[in-house]
Amino acid sequence: MHPQQPIEHAAASRILVVDDDRALTTTLAQIYVAEGFVVDVANDVPEALARARAACPALVILDLQLGEKDGFDFIEEFRTEPGHANVPIVIGSGSGDLLRLRRRLEGAGVVMVMRKPYDIDALLSAAAGLVRLSHRP
Repeated sequence: MHPQQPIEHAAASRILVVDDDRALTTTLAQIYVAEGFVVDVANDVPEALARARAACPALVILDLQLGEKDGFDFIEEFRTEPGHANVPIVIGSGSGDLLRLRRRLEGAGVVMVMRKPYDIDALLSAAAGLVRLSHRP
């Protein structure tokens, strides 16, 4: 999973990975760290919001089904926090109807909906591109 070209700005780019699957968050964190990103992980909405408040991410990778509070709750609360209005969010979903999910998420700042299990190369490419965009003046 090492790209031919280093990811620009990766060392200064923070990704927040939010999923209740601890093995998945650990794996994604290891992959992103190996690519030079700074990674925070959270396994539920309160933990994710606390991590985002502590250090604003350049990108959020978010599962929708997280327990008592879900990804929709996270988005609603996250968007009201100072500095978080324009942070891109990538949704991971096992849902069969991604088109309907995309429509439901319109206007929430969700830039991509990906099917789970993730295609790691596609997820890395998306992250690199979205982080680059978030660093544009």
